[in-house]
Amino acid sequence: MSRVVDEASPGFFADVVPDDDVVHANRSWIRVGGAGNLVLQGWNGDEVTIAVAAGEYVPFRTGTIKETTTATGLVLIG
Repeated sequence: MSRVVDEASPGFFADVVPDDDVVHANRSWIRVGGAGNLVLQGWNGDEVTIAVAAGEYVPFRTGTIKETTTATGLVLIG
């Protein structure tokens, strides 16, 4: 069973370690600290790989940040 992280209060920030078993919910953005690939799985099971640059912000609502992600310094913003 997957763990669900759901901090609903506005102004939520959290460092993130990619984990195939953690579903992040009710977020707005992922801030990328170091360039690489960001591998996301949506609530419907679809998976996407996005090449990201350092300092980039990626819109993100609900899903999993997969362990195959190579981008570093990820911060969830909600």
